[in-house]
Amino acid sequence: MLLVIDYSNLLIRHAAISAKRDPGGVSGVVYSLRQLERLAEEYQPDYLLVARDEQRANLHRRGVSQDYKAGRAALKSDLNIGEQFQLAWETLSKLGLAVHMAAGHEADDVIASAVSQFSGQSVVVSGDKDMLALADRSTIHLLRPGGSVSVDSAGCHKILGVNPDRVRDYKALVGDASDGISGVAGIGPKRAIELLERFDTVEKLYRADLSDLPTGIRNKLEAGKAAAEQSWQLAGMSEDLPLGDFERFRWPGRRDDLELNRWLDENRLEALRPRASSLFSDL
Repeated sequence: MLLVIDYSNLLIRHAAISAKRDPGGVSGVVYSLRQLERLAEEYQPDYLLVARDEQRANLHRRGVSQDYKAGRAALKSDLNIGEQFQLAWETLSKLGLAVHMAAGHEADDVIASAVSQFSGQSVVVSGDKDMLALADRSTIHLLRPGGSVSVDSAGCHKILGVNPDRVRDYKALVGDASDGISGVAGIGPKRAIELLERFDTVEKLYRADLSDLPTGIRNKLEAGKAAAEQSWQLAGMSEDLPLGDFERFRWPGRRDDLELNRWLDENRLEALRPRASSLFSDL
């Protein structure tokens, strides 16, 4: 079994939660790694892949639209997030966990490629609903405020109103303000679901005769055709990124913890010491 972690999502969540009690500290790294450990204990994976985003300025989607994720507010400086990320990646390396980043791509693309290319069962951990597009091929451990929920195809339909293979089309119509994806102005979730139930995909929708649709809806769709096509491009995930041999993602076995614990102490991560040995015990 392959466990795929959107670690940036974990770290940002925990850094935000712990900012008040530990301003300028490293609590985000501590708590996110503890959650990673709990997830590994729960799922007992044979392989574990930590997916990492490329720098936002280098994303290939910025070539499709410069608005892509441009509207996201910078993380508050009091989260100390840049320093925490740097420490997190180094700590993951010290722990022997494989982190994968693909030039020009986001963690979503790495995750989708892993799910597509791995021959066995997989579980994806993320707070991003975009991952529901993979729910027909992988269990999605969806992080929610105050907890998490395990989502399959039926769960995807319950949450969004569409099946996993139509999440991209749904997003192309509805848009996603947090990602800078416009969608079609005036088309909300309920209308998007109705349109996809009738026309199946955005491509088929725009090739169909729309004359029997209400005039207002037809006008919105016609005016938003270019936006829908661009949004569809932005909403997709690459599934063919080269990941190499999955053996390099094999969950590590027992190792000497003395050196590791000394390093954790030196980097104010001593709170991880009681758990460090369990992270790397034989499964």
